[in-house]
Amino acid sequence: MRTTFHQYFRPTADEMKDMLANALISYDACILLNVYRYSEETQKGLVEVFKAFAERARLPHQFAFEYARSRASTIVEQITRCQETEEAFKKTNELYIAPKNKQPFLSVASADALKKIMDELARKRKTLEIMISRDHFADLILSLFDKKIGDAPEEKNLEQLHEQAKERYAKERPPGYMDLKDKPVPDAYGDYVAWRQLMDMAAHEKKDFILVTDDSKEDWWQRVKGKTVGPRPELLEEFQRETGHRIWLFSSESFLIATKQSGSTSVDDSVIEEVGAAAHFVAQARTSISELKLTVPKFETKHSSLKVGPEEEGVPEPEASVGHAKVSEPRADDPALTVKRTADSGEYESDER
Repeated sequence: MRTTFHQYFRPTADEMKDMLANALISYDACILLNVYRYSEETQKGLVEVFKAFAERARLPHQFAFEYARSRASTIVEQITRCQETEEAFKKTNELYIAPKNKQPFLSVASADALKKIMDELARKRKTLEIMISRDHFADLILSLFDKKIGDAPEEKNLEQLHEQAKERYAKERPPGYMDLKDKPVPDAYGDYVAWRQLMDMAAHEKKDFILVTDDSKEDWWQRVKGKTVGPRPELLEEFQRETGHRIWLFSSESFLIATKQSGSTSVDDSVIEEVGAAAHFVAQARTSISELKLTVPKFETKHSSLKVGPEEEGVPEPEASVGHAKVSEPRADDPALTVKRTADSGEYESDER
């Protein structure tokens, strides 16, 4: 029965281990662009993860195109945010902190801490300004995905894909139809184009796929009464029918957790925490779904005492933390998962945001 209706069930622990060890791995443009939004430490941690899976990494042409097209504007957006935050702190400091007659209550250490924040923002801004023309992360992406990006579609083929997307979106058939709300045509068809290209790559290479995406919309993820329960079953079924192989979707955070648990990476918990917090901010900006619990497939490895084990379908787990730091609103293999670790038990638990 599980084989016949595989799209309605999470992978077993053994299936998940096999996919993490052998499947090809793709990242959507959101994953690659979000790197510019993280701290330097988290950027370095993610780069190491990309390197760890470089041999199995693949990019549909559409994802690569969207990354290249949006790279500069994403960097400029972050520069602007740094400038605005710098100015806000500077104004606060000039008006309320520096004049001793207005704030006799802050210690020297606290004032120094504020200066360190302002200095860090300035350094980050300058680094980003340099990256517009000399982008070491882009150089790495170009190197890691050299000869691993799908071919550019011919104009006639692209037109056919756009027509297919138009027909599917009219029926709200995933993925991508939600993009009609905030993107013009044909840009709104990008998700379907990438999906079709991903299936073509799997069929050609005869391999399972893992797709890491921070797109949290319902045309990628199944929601039942506000609860995200996993990838859309239609996507899982179509992928296997069209390619003869499996696919599973992870958010960036849940992918980091899963690879750490499997022993494939040794990413620091602080990286997971920051990625989860950033995804939470984006999810809040895009949706107002209720905060509900969600479970994750679990497995144990000889490399780690941390455990992620299969739970009964639909049975929520209690709240947890990453290391000693509380991470708000955990997520599983859906877009809104932040898994937290309890230092004493070493177990991961999750809630949906």
